Amino acid sequence: YQIAEALGVHPARFLADDARGHDGHDETGHGVRLRALPAPADPQLEAYEVTVPAGCSEEQAFQHEGEDVIVVLSGRGELAVGERTFALQEGDVLWIDATSAHRFTAAATERLWAQIVTARARRRPAASTDN
Repeated sequence: YQIAEALGVHPARFLADDARGHDGHDETGHGVRLRALPAPADPQLEAYEVTVPAGCSEEQAFQHEGEDVIVVLSGRGELAVGERTFALQEGDVLWIDATSAHRFTAAATERLWAQIVTARARRRPAASTDN
């Protein structure tokens, strides 16, 4: 997220399908996949899908500008947000302040599959110093 924000682009740009047909990005080597869902150019919202295998968690927490709405499509697990941990199961919807570090962990016996919609503050053009 930090690289994308520094470049002024959406993080989804770095998660595009590759030429071999693999979708998403295996961020840990342990099967955790984060995939950007299709969107128009310069969207106001970004949508992602995360799949965490049973007994696994994201290697590092994410932290970025904006808010996330998380919808658990199947499975069980937890979402750590800052110092709090939320139990998750199929059908749960959670709205978080994405400026707090957050990461998913799947239950020991079930994979966790969720969709995340991110709303970021729109960047305002820098004020011109030209007169």
